[in-house]
Formats: sequence, structure tokens, C-alpha cells
Amino acid sequence: MLPPELIDNLADYCSLGSLYSLSQTSTEWNTVIDDSDFERQLIKRCPWYELEYSPRNCWKHCAKMYILRNPGNCDLISDFRSLSIQPKWSVPSQWSDCVYPVHKDKRLPEDFYGLKTPVRKQSKFRIHNQGVSFGKYYVNLSVSGERPTPEDNTGCGAGLMINIPEYSNSHETMYTASGPMVQAVVFFNGQRSLLVYKYKGEERQAEIDISQYVNLTEQRVLLYVSFRNVFLVSKVSSDDVKTFMVSNHELKLINTQKRRYIPTGIVCYDGILSEIHFCALLGGIDVVEMDSAEADPSTPFNRMKTVIQDSVHSRYAVLYKQTGLICGILDLEKKQKMDFFLRSSLEEDWAHGHLVMAGVSKGEVGLWAFSHAYIKRELEKVSLEKV
Repeated sequence: MLPPELIDNLADYCSLGSLYSLSQTSTEWNTVIDDSDFERQLIKRCPWYELEYSPRNCWKHCAKMYILRNPGNCDLISDFRSLSIQPKWSVPSQWSDCVYPVHKDKRLPEDFYGLKTPVRKQSKFRIHNQGVSFGKYYVNLSVSGERPTPEDNTGCGAGLMINIPEYSNSHETMYTASGPMVQAVVFFNGQRSLLVYKYKGEERQAEIDISQYVNLTEQRVLLYVSFRNVFLVSKVSSDDVKTFMVSNHELKLINTQKRRYIPTGIVCYDGILSEIHFCALLGGIDVVEMDSAEADPSTPFNRMKTVIQDSVHSRYAVLYKQTGLICGILDLEKKQKMDFFLRSSLEEDWAHGHLVMAGVSKGEVGLWAFSHAYIKRELEKVSLEKV
């Protein structure tokens, strides 16, 4: 066996496939090749791969899946095909429609975890993990008889404070996004556009002038943050939509698509970046992988929607209307989708007549729908208690 210092150098020079093969040759090699060696090699090839946003339990498993998905990058692919793959590693190639259980006017269970919601300062209500707020009134919807402090389950992520002194009074448009480790903001003021971001645990924020990467006239971009990565999607020309990633405090171009419109949102799961497109009139939700050559599915109706990928249960992403109401939910691991518009057109119009909360209970995703009459009764109880 080689000395440890030589093994570290060898790991840096090995290809990802060779490193995995070497770790399989013996128990000794499997022990000395650390999981961080696979992380370094995989991030070189797929910089947006995040262990926290995948179903894998270690970077070695992530590396194995990446090699199987990209056989052209590995001359040992025949060896990998002979390896046993656990069933949970298989990923469907096509998205299918599904129906999640809907609980109408039933209180939220004790273990309920509400999937993240968008920040809507102009909304008349704000959904929390166990209830909903209407101004100064908080309606508890959980089974607990206690009145818990409203828990913020909006996509605030790291909860950092971004300071832009020179833009504080002059910006015309602002976009925000955050994950557990980073928060980002894009500012427009007509003459210039600025991306500001800050990582959790760091004292200083970073700034990138993105004026050359965006359309200053239209003043519209898609800002997305996963666990620790920051992405920017912009329509630079009339036909091209470009996706950038922040790398070493610079914007790195990672994809160019022939698109007429910026997608509704993007999500990142298990090392796969996907665009989310939505149009209630033309088939509902469409999910397209970034490296796909599919025809442009986007429409102007995308401007009415927001996609929020949950930071704790990262396999789930929820589509929200501009008003903050749910209009769809995605399971990124099973590649399943539930479109509320299509469902409500086939059955009763429950999606539009209820306040719907998406969450996880007992390990399963479900929808809790509260009618206007139910919310009104609960709100009246709270109002009487305040008197």
C-alpha cells in the first residue's frame, strides 16, 4: 500500500471512473480512498452537484450514478454496467401524473412539515408551518390545542441580511432567492444590474455586476438558489436563454437554450438541472432537463408562477400562483407531477375554493385543503379571544 500522502496525490490525478474502480479493487483501497476524494472529482465535472439535494448517502454513490448517466466520460463503463445497482437508484425517464391525498377541513397532524412557501409581502395572508396569518391574526390549524408561535416556513433559507446602500432607494426591480447556506438578491435600476449574495457564516457579502448578462430594458431574470449554489437565468438575446452559475465570485455560463421565454423556474436534484415551464392553457406543467434538445414549451403564462424547492425535503418542489396559492407539486425523485388546474377541470373545483397547504406527514406528501367557511370560523374564534 502506498503512503497516505501519495494516495492523496493519486486521487487528484485519477479520473472519476478510475478512482471508483480503484476503490473497488480491495478492502484496503476502499478504506484509504476518502469520500472527499470523490466529492472533489465529481464537483470538477458537475459543479452544481450537492449531496444535500440528492437521495444518496455519500459522494461515492453520487459519483457512481454520475458515471452511469454519462458513459461517454468514462472508458470503463462496461465494468460499471456489470455492477449491481440498488432499485432506489433507478430514475424514471419520463414524468408521470399522480394524485396526492387531499385532506379537506382536517387539522394538520402533529408531525406535519409544511413545504416551503414564497415570500409575498403584498399578500393578504401568510402560510406558516402550522397555520396561516391574516395581518395581526394567526389561525392555528394544527391538532395541538396550544397556540404555537407562528413558524416561518417561507424560503428564507440562511436568513441573512443583504445591505445595498447605493441601491436602497433607487432600484426599480428586485429578485430574491435563498437556500440553507446562501442568500442572493438581484437589483435593477435601469442603468445597471447587480447580483449580491452572502454565505452563511461569512461576514462579508459579495457583489457581481451582471449588466452584460441581462436585458436591462426588460428587467427580468430568474434567480435560483439550491443548498449553496446560486444560479441566474436570463434572456440575453431574442432566441437564447442562458443559465449562469456563480463560481469563484464570477458568473460561469453552464447552459444555452433556444427559448422564447424564461422558464417558470429551475430546480436541481441529484446533479440534474431542470427547467420548469407552466401554462394552464397548453398542457400544464412541463419539466425539461437543461441538456435536453426538446422544443420550446414556454409561454408568457410563466410570469404568473413561482417554483419553490424545499430545502429540507429537496425532492419536492411546489408551484405557486402570483397570489401565493398552490397550483402544482413535483416529486423530483420519482419524476411525478400533480397539476391542480388539470385536476380541478376533471373533478370539483377544490383547488380554487380552498386554501391548500402542501406538507409531509409520516414520510408521505399530502395536501391539506381548508374551505373559506372553515377559515372564517377559525378566524372568528381568534378575533373573539383578542377582545
